[in-house]
This record gives sequence, structure tokens and C-alpha cells, in this order.
Amino acid sequence: MDSVFISTFLGLSIVAIYNNYYLIINTIIIFMGIITSSMLSGIGNSIETNSVDKNYNDMNKFNFMYMWIAGWCTICMLNLYQPFMFLWMGNKYMLSFPHVILLCLYFYALKMGDIRTAYSDATGLWWETRYRAIAETVANCLLNYFLGKYFGLIGIILATLISLLVINFGYGSSIIFKYYFKGKKLINFFKEQTKYFVVTFFVAILTYLLCSLCNQQSILNLIIRILICIIVPNVLYLLIYWHDKLFIESRKFVLKIIKKSKK
Repeated sequence: MDSVFISTFLGLSIVAIYNNYYLIINTIIIFMGIITSSMLSGIGNSIETNSVDKNYNDMNKFNFMYMWIAGWCTICMLNLYQPFMFLWMGNKYMLSFPHVILLCLYFYALKMGDIRTAYSDATGLWWETRYRAIAETVANCLLNYFLGKYFGLIGIILATLISLLVINFGYGSSIIFKYYFKGKKLINFFKEQTKYFVVTFFVAILTYLLCSLCNQQSILNLIIRILICIIVPNVLYLLIYWHDKLFIESRKFVLKIIKKSKK
């Protein structure tokens, strides 16, 4: 849908450049989709056999681990997008850094609702969520038109970001808390997601400052940035979350899986 508005307001050449950037995002989305798809049957079985409290705690635990991965991917894109695109396509076919920031925010916002969506699908709330998809599509079209007309590509990316946060994440999350996680406070879920975003934001800044020291456009520079992005964000996440309850539960869960796989 975004490509239609981009071509209308900005021309096909910008669409081609945008699609090159979106190709990378879409590849990561497909990879992370494998994670959520593999979880769906287990979540469905847990919903049938366990209590709402147990599934609520599991959702928070899985969401913590998933947002760790999503945050790390976002940080990698922020720091590797431009060096990679320069080596691949050349300076002529690159978007500006503000566009990259918005694309990274778009990706992160898209991933914020994935675990919640997995639980929503497993509980069979398709009828209850029917208006969400319609509202998101309509809002996205309207925002794309008005923001794209006045702000160009930045406005179109921002339009998609707004519809994702308000309708997909906000309205979509309220549905499962209304019909399945009854008695649980939606605001607590929002607070946790806000915490993850704030932590990722500061980790991204620190990682970016380190990567900025390698400002030469070369393959060696890209390799150094990759190493920084592999090590620094995850070390910072460990330091920040080490005493967090969800991190402790997640660590036990992962260790349990590793022990089972060795048997």
C-alpha cells in the first residue's frame, strides 16, 4: 500500500529505492515470523490445558524474549543499513538517515504486537478482531494520503507507524485483554512495552555512538560495525535486565530447553 502512495506523490524512482530498504526489513520479518509460527501450536495447547494466569505469565515471558530479539534487530538495522546500502547500491540510491530511523521505528512497532497476536490467534478471537484490520487499513490510507502529500516519504512511513501503534498495537491489545485476559490490567502490558522501548532506545544510542567511530565506507568498516552490533547491545541488555523478574524466568526457560535437547 505504501508503494502506491510513494509512486503517486514521489515517482517510481523513489519507490525502487524504498523497496530496496524494505526488502531487508521484510527478510527479518519473515525470519521472526518463523519464531511466532513455531510457537502457535504450543500456545494453543497451553490455552486449552492451563489457566489464564499461567498463560498471562507465559505471554509476558515470551514477549520479553521476543522484544529482546526485536530490539537487537532494530539496533542492527539502525547501524548497518547505510553502510550496507552504500556498498550494495551506491550513494545515489540511498535514503537519508532520518528515513532509516523511521524505518527502524516502523519495524519495532510492527514487532511489538506479534506475541500478543499469537495469543489472540490461539484463542480464536478472529471475529472480535475483525474491525481492527479494517480500521487499520482505512486509517493507514487516510494518513498516507494527507501526510504523504505534505511530508513526502517521511510522512508515508510516519503514517504507517501511527496506524501500527494506535490501532494494531493499542486497539489490538485491548481486545485480548477484554475477552481472554479478563481481570488483567492492559496498562501493565503497555508499561512493559514502554520499558522495552526506552531500554532499546538508549542501547541503540550507545551502540550508534560506538559505530560512528567507524565512519569509513568500506567492507572492513561494515564488519567492525557488525561485531559491535553483535556484542554491545546484548551485553548492555544483560546488564540492564540481569535482576529483572522476566529475565530470570526467561533464563530458566531457555536453560530448561537446552537441557532437554541434550538428552
